[in-house]
Amino acid sequence: MSLNDFLAWEAQQPYKHEYWKGEVFAMTGARQAHVLVAGNCFAALKAHLRGGPCRTYIADMQLAVDEVDAVFYPDVFVSCHPDDLQAERVPHYPKVIIEVLSDSTAAYDRGENSRPTGKFPTCGSMP
Repeated sequence: MSLNDFLAWEAQQPYKHEYWKGEVFAMTGARQAHVLVAGNCFAALKAHLRGGPCRTYIADMQLAVDEVDAVFYPDVFVSCHPDDLQAERVPHYPKVIIEVLSDSTAAYDRGENSRPTGKFPTCGSMP
């Protein structure tokens, strides 16, 4: 499945999926602790960035990683890029990406098959 095919297909699905190099993975729900940590990160960043050029997004917004042919749902991310501020569904230029790790998935999340959060040339300091 191509990235464009995935985006069209996934937009019609009742549940979230992630895309990694042509493969599609169903998303599962999160535990309370995970949601609380992600929510606190979102709230702190949103308050800190209020009134500035950046926006904070939480887990229901997809993020594309063109460099590695992937689309996923980070727990929290920030973008300051004008194109992302206009994107309805899939931003491409994050400044900050936060993934909340759990004990059961931390090794996988940090491993070779992890989400490609280290591959973003746009990540860096924020205004």
